[in-house]
Amino acid sequence: MAEETQQITRDVMISAYRLAVSVTDHISGNIPSLLAVAYSRHFGVAIGDGSGIEEYGDIRSLLAILTRPLPLCASARVLIDRARSILIDGPTLSMNVELAEGEELPDALHTLLQGTIWACFLTAGASPIDSPRPAALWFLCRKTLFTATAALDGALPVFVMPGSAVPADLRCYSGRLFQGRSRVPVPPVHKLYHGFGTTLAVTAAGPWGWGANGWFALGLGHGGPTPPGPLVFTDAPEAENTLDSLGPWQQRALVVDAFIGHRETVLVTLAGVLVAGSNQHGRLGFRRFLTVPSWLLLPLRLRPCNVVSSKHAVALLTPGRAAFVAGDNSFGALGLGHTRPVVGFSRIPTPVDAVALLGRGIMLLSAGRVLFAGRASPVCRALAGFEIGEVVVAPVALPLPHPVDAIVSDQDRVVCLTMGGVTLGAHECQGSAVSWAVGDRVTAARGKGGVTVTGASGQAWNGTSHGIVQSIPALEQA
Repeated sequence: MAEETQQITRDVMISAYRLAVSVTDHISGNIPSLLAVAYSRHFGVAIGDGSGIEEYGDIRSLLAILTRPLPLCASARVLIDRARSILIDGPTLSMNVELAEGEELPDALHTLLQGTIWACFLTAGASPIDSPRPAALWFLCRKTLFTATAALDGALPVFVMPGSAVPADLRCYSGRLFQGRSRVPVPPVHKLYHGFGTTLAVTAAGPWGWGANGWFALGLGHGGPTPPGPLVFTDAPEAENTLDSLGPWQQRALVVDAFIGHRETVLVTLAGVLVAGSNQHGRLGFRRFLTVPSWLLLPLRLRPCNVVSSKHAVALLTPGRAAFVAGDNSFGALGLGHTRPVVGFSRIPTPVDAVALLGRGIMLLSAGRVLFAGRASPVCRALAGFEIGEVVVAPVALPLPHPVDAIVSDQDRVVCLTMGGVTLGAHECQGSAVSWAVGDRVTAARGKGGVTVTGASGQAWNGTSHGIVQSIPALEQA
């Protein structure tokens, strides 16, 4: 009797499936797939495609078959009931409803997470919606269009280091990271830093890094181009223990902030300040090493809010207007008021709001004044009248007409001093320097391969031997 009942159920399900294929092609909801999955759940085998066999009837006939009290397992009955609901009430078009207790989301496009849809479309080759020729896939339905605009508005910002080019093809939404149209194989990303060809991601599984990795700046024990991988703290057990204590998928909390320079990386973590990279002139605070190939913990109890570096020195700035410097102190270039060698990081005696490291000199912004110490370069002469090569051991204030709000520089190549809505600047050109002024607050400066400064308005200027000339908007400059 049981075998006979099963055979009747099998025949009814096959008949319903064939009829659904014939009469529901104009109805949203894919009823044939629901019936095929229900058959598979109950009988443990595929139903087949039903090709070559036509079932005659209409929607009423199909609904009558599905209303029969068939002895199906619970998981198959759920799908039959969903198919009946679609035939009677139409498919669910919105998820703006609360789920009842025990109710599950249907397996449908509109119930997928937006981040999942975005990642699938990019992987399939869809160009982003803000590109010159966005892919037609984004306009498939309201859900996909909403996903595209949400990914644009909710994109994870990339913290780009000053003086570094913006990686235009690096995109992250809902934790999924893409370089162009290729998924970057990293855990879900919460913060993203990029500088000088090296990228660092704070992920749910801790910090990961990849890219140029010059001067061992990722602390992996080797330099040169590196694929994505987790950062390891073999020589910094305090950081390793802290990471382990956070537990799986909560390890993003380890890194508070990160700074990627030309030759080093500084991580501000719950365990303290970690450094890796070039230690020439002791610029990372260690006496014996030319490089720091793996992460080391600085013996400082502070949490920097900014890091400024040159090939000769590194400066750590804190929210309390304290600045700590390490590196080559020849000519008094660290602003400490003497020329004695420095081991480790030393605190500059003056309260400091901002620092510009100028090769063999330093500029300190302190309560609106700009102080200079070290050996004067052509840029220093153009801005403040120093003789080229003049040595100033004790920091002296520059004679400026108004209080300075900000310093923006790219080592000795270009220096900008912002006063209100006006910026005085100078850049090196063919062994000398040219001074100039623009009516904007300069926010970024690059002096490698030609001088370019960018204002808060988005306008950019190029430097020439005649001064500064207006150029193209900053968005195009990047």
